[in-house]
Amino acid sequence: MWRAGEPADLPSPEPRLAPTRTWPRAEAELATTLRALCADMPAFPGRFILHFQSGRDRLRYVSAWSDGLDLCIEAFNHHAEPGTDPDRLGWTKSGDRWQRRFDDAVRNSGHADSAATMLVDAIAAMGVDVDDLAYHGTISGRGCLLHLDLPDLTLMRIVEPDD
Repeated sequence: MWRAGEPADLPSPEPRLAPTRTWPRAEAELATTLRALCADMPAFPGRFILHFQSGRDRLRYVSAWSDGLDLCIEAFNHHAEPGTDPDRLGWTKSGDRWQRRFDDAVRNSGHADSAATMLVDAIAAMGVDVDDLAYHGTISGRGCLLHLDLPDLTLMRIVEPDD
């Protein structure tokens, strides 16, 4: 489901184009990925952060991260299309961000499904085309920062420099 390493140790980021890219397929792949990451992080032990984003405009992104046993998601609403209602999409508005926390996502895999739905709705509301989706992610733990490679996510992996 996932692997992590130094950028040089991971396969080169190549497009993993699905035969037909659709929002439902992207949502299903993201849900599977989030379930796997949430389940594995306590045993690693570590924390992950994943950005699901536009490949052309990297300021249009949504994020998911682990916080202990919880799953947190966030989107910056200044990129959303005018009139988009965060409450209707299930988000809590906090300043210039939409946020949501799912308690104990490790034991409740349905939280990953809900989070994936909300993330896909938010990135679509930002005007990102399904064919332009990409991702970047890291895992921190055991004193190191590793980059994520998600083979089951049929998206381009963007290589970002370490912070």
